[in-house]
Amino acid sequence: MDCMCSKKRRPRGDGDMYLPRDRHGHNSVVPRLPSKKKLSSGITRCDPAPWHPERHFCESESAPLRINDRVVWVSDHGPEYGTVRWLGHLHDTSEDLMVGVEFDNQVGTGTGKYRDRQLFEAQLGHASLIPLLGLLKADDYLGEQAPVDYGNSCFYTSHIDRRLKLPTSSHFQEFYEDKQKHGGSSRGLPQSLNAQAEATVSGERRQTSEKGNCTTNNCVSVLGETAADVVELCGVKRGIQGHHNSCYLDATLFAMFSCTNLFDDILNRARDPSSDIPQYEEIQKVLRDDIVNTLRRDRYVPSKNVMRLRQLLDDLGCVSGLTTEEKDPEEFLNSLFHALSVKPFLKLSSQQETHLYQLFVAKNEKLEIPTVQQLFHQSIYECKLKFQRAPKALIIQMPRCGKQFKLYDHIVPSLKLDITDALEDSYRFCYVCGRQATQECWECFRPEVGLECTSYCDSCSKTVHQHKDRTDHKQEPLFIKDSLRKDAPLRREVMDLFAVVCIETSHYVCFVKCPVKNKHTWCFFDSMADREGGEDGHNIPKVDNYIDADTWFGPKGLDKLSEMIRDDKSKILPGMTRRLLSDAYMCMYENKFVKQYE
Repeated sequence: MDCMCSKKRRPRGDGDMYLPRDRHGHNSVVPRLPSKKKLSSGITRCDPAPWHPERHFCESESAPLRINDRVVWVSDHGPEYGTVRWLGHLHDTSEDLMVGVEFDNQVGTGTGKYRDRQLFEAQLGHASLIPLLGLLKADDYLGEQAPVDYGNSCFYTSHIDRRLKLPTSSHFQEFYEDKQKHGGSSRGLPQSLNAQAEATVSGERRQTSEKGNCTTNNCVSVLGETAADVVELCGVKRGIQGHHNSCYLDATLFAMFSCTNLFDDILNRARDPSSDIPQYEEIQKVLRDDIVNTLRRDRYVPSKNVMRLRQLLDDLGCVSGLTTEEKDPEEFLNSLFHALSVKPFLKLSSQQETHLYQLFVAKNEKLEIPTVQQLFHQSIYECKLKFQRAPKALIIQMPRCGKQFKLYDHIVPSLKLDITDALEDSYRFCYVCGRQATQECWECFRPEVGLECTSYCDSCSKTVHQHKDRTDHKQEPLFIKDSLRKDAPLRREVMDLFAVVCIETSHYVCFVKCPVKNKHTWCFFDSMADREGGEDGHNIPKVDNYIDADTWFGPKGLDKLSEMIRDDKSKILPGMTRRLLSDAYMCMYENKFVKQYE
């Protein structure tokens, strides 16, 4: 009886558990789990199936989730997406089958550590433990929604009210009904893991059960996901081996597939006999198994594997000389995308569709050292184009012509690319007051500011155009879809830089961002960094850790470079940094939000 009366507090610190918070800082729609009371003498709790640390999942084969499944937790402010990293039981807290989720946004409060046990690895502030009943599979959740209109940059907020009333997926309900018959509970209360220490770095990588095989839900994971993996990735004889002028292809493939799965759907789509070429499956298999999976698994691809792909594409005849001659990355990409019937990433207001976006701009003397963001806005302005919808991938070609001509001596890659004002019929913000814009004035464009200064609300537009220099400007009303006029939290559409392909004296190399958690880590890849054996020898590829990324990427790099040139124009940049800022040929961006839906 004494133990029933005594109040035993839950331990605080490394093992304490909290409700996840959504991006707005609010708690879950459900209350916190009550603190446990000590059981009276003679009462025992039924112990479920044991947890296996070496496998990181529960023995129960009836559980409808598996590691790496995409799931949804619905908060007060809409759906939060995440990835299953762990399945098991926490015997000291609940009999429910718990799911360790790494959320895309900052929803949790830890890194995957519970008490003194590292259950899984996750980015700080993104990890939560949630009972199975509190989750939906992402496929099931989306399957009950109306088709998504990607032209609406804020479609994700306009449908929140409907999504909050979704019923729990049927197979989850069946699982828990069966569990309750055997004495289990069914609380759906999300909890978070509070981690006071950094997650343990693991060099082990998730691989396919069948070597080299890649399917929609079971691919060799990308490189650079942990600090230990970055160390393994860097070094001599790493990456793709160059051979016979293959650097244009080596650098492009490494940029697209080494550290991101953005283009993995190209590797997985089944052949459509009615539209795909007969060689489709052979080309796809060589790309997937001989190059991408080999790179991710072994961190090294011999040149003979790449030569198979070059030969297959060359046989198609779309681009001649792919096996021996110097080519540009866009020639290779156009040939590959044509062979695999890859849908264009971009739909323009001119009704054109394309995979690549070439920056067509006139040199502006006010922009001594432009950023990619500034050149992108200037190109949209000068071409009078808009994107019909937000793309999942944006491959931007710099304003240069191979090695012969560069419009600017230096271009600073923008880590974040804001495309909000380049979207057709999307919500725009007034440049002056920040409220919803209703008018657009192309003549107000200033390259150093960008497209933001072309949109105004009615009141600010009237005031701005009373100035004598702007009285003759022609303004046009902005068409905003009705679904965007409602009062709802809105955001700017921003894409993330993940790779930069560079050229110097006909040789292509690339910089790639590693997805390691909580770190701004980039690597530099050269497929022909060294050579062994003279004319009859072979090239040796190399991957280096680009340790100066924090210094030179984005605004920091622009300020430092401007100061350096202002003080001494003859001063030479460090080797890799010079390649990044002087030789950029192609910048690759991804939209993680759109990627989830596509």
